[in-house]
Amino acid sequence: MKTNDSHLLEYPRMCLGQDPIRDIQFSPDGAQLSVARRNNVLIYNVETGEKISLITGHAAPITTTFFGPDGKTLMNACQKGTIRISRTSTGKCIRTIHDYEGDFVAFSPDGNAFAARVFAMSDMEVDKIHIFDIATSIKRQTLMADSMSSILGAVFSPDGKTLAISECKKYVLDGPCPISIWDISTGTRLKTLTVVGGGAYSIAFSPDGRTLADSGGLWDHRIVLWDVGTGKQCCAFEYIGYANSLTFNPDGSMLVTGHSGGRVLLWDVTTGEHLKTFTGHTAKISSLCFSPDGGTLATGCEGGTVLLWDVVPEL
Repeated sequence: MKTNDSHLLEYPRMCLGQDPIRDIQFSPDGAQLSVARRNNVLIYNVETGEKISLITGHAAPITTTFFGPDGKTLMNACQKGTIRISRTSTGKCIRTIHDYEGDFVAFSPDGNAFAARVFAMSDMEVDKIHIFDIATSIKRQTLMADSMSSILGAVFSPDGKTLAISECKKYVLDGPCPISIWDISTGTRLKTLTVVGGGAYSIAFSPDGRTLADSGGLWDHRIVLWDVGTGKQCCAFEYIGYANSLTFNPDGSMLVTGHSGGRVLLWDVTTGEHLKTFTGHTAKISSLCFSPDGGTLATGCEGGTVLLWDVVPEL
């Protein structure tokens, strides 16, 4: 195991404030970084650390940000069913999608669709995820959770054709919980993976879409990798503590996990070896993302700090 406490750039706390970091994303060319806080988003120049623009207007906490393919627009979604599309250069809102059913979960990789979660209002109903078209706001598909299950989160596959949904059983704290894989075009459940020790709050596809990582349940402190084609477990990484977030690097060779207390761990996907520990945050890690070239890792925490790390290939 190796450690690395140095980072390329720390965006000053005075600039970000004390608001928890909700989400961070690199632009497609890696030149910009969006930092979502409670109700606004700051866009930074990655090389200089200078603020480019400030996006405001949401009436509820922001959940996710997503750059358009050309990096000139940013989509921001909040908990009250509103998506605002803004110019990155000015922060000006150019379109609003609002009053869709449910709260927000995820954008598709091509930016053409989004998934919204609808919680069941009683035990006679089930949680759902609706898939909406961004251009038209038309509902494409409805995916249903298992009976007596709550949806924790969802993520699109890299090709946008499937959606993985993490669930947990209601009233069962440490039992087995499903991660279901769905065909977006037909609304068909393709596979069900079983997570032990409670539901996984964080899941991520590998860049080639062949592997799915889950953060493990609250009572099962393992990072588990699944073969999406077979539905079988590939391997599991043992660690101490619960992973709040995780993501693969662009070539899929490494996985990074964020934990309570500010720890960030880097793993070798093939061997399961713990490669590095990044230290510097003092609060729970809330968001992680790699630059498109894989050389830089951005991490955000609930204490309001964003750090950029040099990820050296020769570990």
